Amino acid sequence: MSVRGLQGDGVFFEANQINDNARRILLTNGATTMLTNSARNGTLSFRVARVSKDLYNTPLSGSQSLQNVPSVQTISNSLIPGVQASGDLVLFAGYLQQTGQSTGSTIAVYYDINGSTEIVTFLNCGLKRCDPLKLSGSDVQIYEISFDYSDFLRT
Repeated sequence: MSVRGLQGDGVFFEANQINDNARRILLTNGATTMLTNSARNGTLSFRVARVSKDLYNTPLSGSQSLQNVPSVQTISNSLIPGVQASGDLVLFAGYLQQTGQSTGSTIAVYYDINGSTEIVTFLNCGLKRCDPLKLSGSDVQIYEISFDYSDFLRT
């Protein structure tokens, strides 16, 4: 599923590590020792607008300008069986909240930098949080959707 509706200004995607890889411990004699680990788990955060009425790709009126930030494409392997998903991450997250998810998804983020495409693949992603509804006056409402991941690969 390619995600549409990414927020066009500011930060629209972030991957943050949850656990520190090193910690200094102060000993009673005033010296310190350091503990380290190779943890690579964290949280993915998307800032997206809702762009479809349903998972069958029916666009909301006036949403065309919100679609397709060209340098980022996000793909998940946990697509809904039998449904051509719309790319609306808000609806997809709502579906995952409703049905649960036992195995997690793989989310690959493609982006262009200095003339080449880089890919970062996040493994065992599970939906952490998505608000069910946001309404506002004349602004497009931005949803913050979070997934936890266990590891990542950079290619």
